[in-house]
Amino acid sequence: MRKIRKVTTGSGTYFVYDLVVDSSGKRKRVYGKSIDEVKKKIEAAEQERKHSLSYQKPNNTNLREYIMFYFKSVVGTIHATRLNRLINIVDNAVSRTPLNRDVQSITREEIAEFYVKLSHKYSFKDVIDIIDVLRKTFALAAESGLEVVDISDIASPQKEDVIPYASGYIMAEKELVQLRNYCIQENCVMYGINELVLIFCLFTGLRFQKAKTIHSYDVNLEKKIIVVDDKPFPLTEECCQWLEQMRESKILEMPSAQECTDSSIGITRYTNLLFVNKLGNSPTVNSLKGTLTAITNRLGMPLGIISKTIHQAVIISELEKGVSEKELAKRYGYKTERTISNIRAAYILQNKFL
Repeated sequence: MRKIRKVTTGSGTYFVYDLVVDSSGKRKRVYGKSIDEVKKKIEAAEQERKHSLSYQKPNNTNLREYIMFYFKSVVGTIHATRLNRLINIVDNAVSRTPLNRDVQSITREEIAEFYVKLSHKYSFKDVIDIIDVLRKTFALAAESGLEVVDISDIASPQKEDVIPYASGYIMAEKELVQLRNYCIQENCVMYGINELVLIFCLFTGLRFQKAKTIHSYDVNLEKKIIVVDDKPFPLTEECCQWLEQMRESKILEMPSAQECTDSSIGITRYTNLLFVNKLGNSPTVNSLKGTLTAITNRLGMPLGIISKTIHQAVIISELEKGVSEKELAKRYGYKTERTISNIRAAYILQNKFL
């Protein structure tokens, strides 16, 4: 909890306190001539907030709605950065599962089974955080008059039961899009060229090491392809639009769609690697891994997501769009279709247990 601060100016002395009034960390400042006056204003503000929350009670009894209701009720008691991470990680863990239904219909057995599944996907710390939120959510639902089971005494997984990271985990389409959109919206403010490589890999499914070798002249926006290992690699419309925006903003240097049709302009002008910093250096694979870890951690995604995870997620996304295993094996340089078949089978098996 923050402290009441004493402030002295040329006109006198007063006391001030910062209230957090929503989950994004928005603050409201209260002032008083004495500590007692400020405390009374803090108490009045808290009562006003609780009164406001009573009107925010969910209109339905869906579990996700009550989880969000719980988060609204704890604003100001949890640091905004941690609160945002908790919201992301719990929403990711619950929203696509059978538990995301009427909270009154959920059984203790389903909760216990869900705890086991969490231990196969998230770190031990994240598992404990998710379970803590679920317990408090069910308690809040009970206080609100709903007939829900008591899950407070359901045992949590032990540390030795939790897989340390999710290197074998394959992201779903929703998580892939969430990660890509976050990177695009952030506009590379924090991670620079590393985030550009990451966005490119999230569009194409290429591994970091391969993406680093792409030259500016390998991009052909007119034909919507890049050249990878001397072979054409198709780009989606979304990826081409993003690359065109990067080119127009002079963030990335590459031929425009018009230049790609002019044989007199090409390799001689665009000889640099596509992804380089201001000094002309390409990011290292280790630095790219660090960037990916930092971003997925902020989004509350499972630990251990690597370029292989992205590669497999894009393959699953393409399969769901109707692209054949034969085409994907050719696109990514696999000798047979078996690797693509194995990725599909692993994803189907994963969804049975997670």
